[in-house]
Amino acid sequence: MRDADIELDDVSGKILKTLETLKQARPYDLARICGVSQLTVQRRLKELLLANLVVKNGNTKGVRYALPETKN
Repeated sequence: MRDADIELDDVSGKILKTLETLKQARPYDLARICGVSQLTVQRRLKELLLANLVVKNGNTKGVRYALPETKN
C-alpha cells in the first residue's frame, strides 16, 4: 500500500493531528483523545503504518507511534 492508496476517515485524521501535536503517543492515549476504542485505534494505526504515514517505536505495552521524520 502506498501513501496515495489510503483514504483517511475522521478517526485516522484525528490520530495524525494528535501525533502532530504530541509528537508521539500510545494507542491507549490516542483512543482516549479521539473518543474511540483501542481496537479502532489499533486498526487505523495498522493501516497508517502500511501507508508509511506513522512509525512504530517499541513493542508491547511500551509502544509509541509518531509521524515519520521528514528529510530536508
